Amino acid sequence: MGNGEISLNHPAIYRCLLRDMGIDLPQTSSRQYAEWPGFREESFAKPVFWLAISRFPRTYMPEILGLNLAMELSGVGGGYRRAGAALEFYGYSTLFVDLHNTIDNVATGHSAWAADAIDTYLADLPQVLGPEGVAAAWERIRAGYRSLNRLGNLAAGLYAAPRTRVPANPARARVLTRS
Repeated sequence: MGNGEISLNHPAIYRCLLRDMGIDLPQTSSRQYAEWPGFREESFAKPVFWLAISRFPRTYMPEILGLNLAMELSGVGGGYRRAGAALEFYGYSTLFVDLHNTIDNVATGHSAWAADAIDTYLADLPQVLGPEGVAAAWERIRAGYRSLNRLGNLAAGLYAAPRTRVPANPARARVLTRS
């Protein structure tokens, strides 16, 4: 949440980006937010899935570990770079994706932590479950990992939405359209 610094608070940064795009969401705690007409019904698939699976951490630990790794890796490098380029192309701040690309890095960030959590989980399984149990746990981790993309890619649609805005940097726009 920004480690106590409001200027680094992810929801605040995202709200600023949305305001720059002409979208002023109601407060999250309000009924107006829940009924805001700009939300697409399909936008709730991933959050509802995440909330549902998180209610049963003991039952779905392997799936949650795999899903967490997929979530942390999902934008690192390519996805965040493309989103940053699109935001820059249209003259928007790239702070939100820049922060995530840094925070989720595979060497020391959230992606590394997610991989470490899987290693830690699997470390004691051979003594408890035997080889068949470890293989089954790995399959459940992989199922959790794969579940992220089965729900569709909301972020790609959101980043692609502001197509009518004039590029802030026409020279950069020519480079982007060639790649």
